[in-house]
Amino acid sequence: MKIISISTATLSTAMALLSALVFSSCGGSAQHSQSVATPSPEPSVQAFQRDCDVDIPLSDGTVLKANITRPDIPGTVPTILTMTVYNKDVIPATDGSCDPGSNPLTGNSAHLAEAGYAVMTVDVRGTGSSGGEWDIFGEQSRLDNAEVLDWIQAQPWSNGRVGATGCSALGVGALHTAIADSQRRAQGKPKAVYAVWADAGFPDWYRDVFGNGGNGQSGAALAPFALMGAGSVLGPVINASDPNSLLSLAEGVLPLGAVNTVIDGQLGGELAYNGPWFRERSAVDFAEQLAMPVAVTANLQDFDAVLRGSATLYHQLKKSKHRMLLSHPGGHCQTELEQVPKLGFGNRDQLVRAWFDRWLKDSKNGIDALPGINIFPNNGEQWIQGDSWPLEHSALQLYYLSGAVSGSALSLNDGSLYDSHEAASGSDTVLFQPLAGLCSASTASILGFLSGIFPELNLGPCATDNRLNELTQLTYTTAPVDEEIQLAGPITADLWASFAGNDGTLVATLSSVSPDGASQGIAIGWLRASSRALDEEQTRYDSARQVIQPFHPFTEEATKPVDPGTVKRYLVELVPSAATLPAGHRLRLTIATADTPAILPSVEQILTNAPTMTIHWGSEYPSAVLVPIIHR
Repeated sequence: MKIISISTATLSTAMALLSALVFSSCGGSAQHSQSVATPSPEPSVQAFQRDCDVDIPLSDGTVLKANITRPDIPGTVPTILTMTVYNKDVIPATDGSCDPGSNPLTGNSAHLAEAGYAVMTVDVRGTGSSGGEWDIFGEQSRLDNAEVLDWIQAQPWSNGRVGATGCSALGVGALHTAIADSQRRAQGKPKAVYAVWADAGFPDWYRDVFGNGGNGQSGAALAPFALMGAGSVLGPVINASDPNSLLSLAEGVLPLGAVNTVIDGQLGGELAYNGPWFRERSAVDFAEQLAMPVAVTANLQDFDAVLRGSATLYHQLKKSKHRMLLSHPGGHCQTELEQVPKLGFGNRDQLVRAWFDRWLKDSKNGIDALPGINIFPNNGEQWIQGDSWPLEHSALQLYYLSGAVSGSALSLNDGSLYDSHEAASGSDTVLFQPLAGLCSASTASILGFLSGIFPELNLGPCATDNRLNELTQLTYTTAPVDEEIQLAGPITADLWASFAGNDGTLVATLSSVSPDGASQGIAIGWLRASSRALDEEQTRYDSARQVIQPFHPFTEEATKPVDPGTVKRYLVELVPSAATLPAGHRLRLTIATADTPAILPSVEQILTNAPTMTIHWGSEYPSAVLVPIIHR
């Protein structure tokens, strides 16, 4: 007997709220485009068997719960697996049964059931309907995933082949499922995961999510936990049939481990630094184990740092003979773009289907002939493609900071960028402003998923125009470009700076400035001054020994003190990006001391922030921004 009665109107309201949360998170602040679908390569399955709340018993006695939608056809079929932390039943199916995986929180793979796959969504240990306690993608999660793969291969309807997929936290789960399969194969078990498609899978948990530039927690780190909390509350309320399921909500919406993770980082504890806890959860640290085909995606307006980790993972997948990096304009988990059909496989769903058809069904559909890297730049007209990262047809262009007035910006200094540094040296100073960044693309990216419920969070022009931010910051701008240029790849701000205190944060934003003055962000980067130590072995250089991509350890042991007033070199890694600058546009580098809430410094960091930061430029201190220009 249900413990609570919910009217149709109440249920509809709850569903509308949750749908607004889910689908606004998938759109971010970018404009959504409807693509034109091409015909399916084979007839769609019309009849299905749907099994709800299926028990998957684990070796330690814990029981995971799964929803499975599979074709009602003779014989065995491959499986598309999604491990979710957001509750597989967060949105009930329209026919009143369990969700078939029809939205990003449950895998968004229902269309693959029509293509002849069993689509399976499993609540991760300690989330949704599953028992146990979640370890936040640690070793226990991988052990569980391995047992789920064992279970799938033992089912009479399974042909033993599995594709792992999901977006955001579910993308993390997909990558860790692949890692789990590699580890179980090392134990002599049969291959299970034949391909992976991971959208926004945060392959480097510290750099992508928690510790942007060594600056405590990232606002992005709170987003998956917020969605998880929403799923934990609404799913059981909507589907309540058991008093215990509702009473358990009183014990806390989020797993204690998730809460402790955030608190520890904000108080400057172990999780404020890039240590073993993060490395155990970062797919980039297991890349050498992955030999199956792996596709990773990261949209250009997605939580700022996601493309960095995805591109790094692509680069490190040395054993995978078929790897792909896909990126285009869009927000978190946004999957449609009118240019996707130009890749030759139809819309986004059809592209994903072609990927799995090739590796799980041995379909000779040609997707393995696509270049490894496919990036559609902001304001672009065609895909930028290649196979290596950075792209083999890119070269660094240095733009040096100068005190000459550009006449293009309303900022503290309105400096310039030139292709050579000035003989004379100078400097510009900016105050520490703890709320800098509130009106920015960073904030729009992180808060965009809430705009469907709280329309007042819509940042309007703040998402696409940085000029309000620039009023109290330092800017350096080029002259208008004579002809169109394209950039794609890692970006670095090589800055000489001093602080009037014991620490501080450098925030560098690269923008495209249109003739009407609008300043549209291309990429952003952060660096805590005390985290400036460089790992030379992992830092990437070009043939002229110019820094392509700095690598900072961000460990507690690598922290360096900041001597007030002493000029030091700071290599700020901006997240990789891609953009087209039409003739008449300018490039602008903006430098600030905070980016709230994209970075949320710990209590200790707030107390040690210097009141001012000074940027030095000229022949003695050749501060510059290094931009990867595409040569066509």
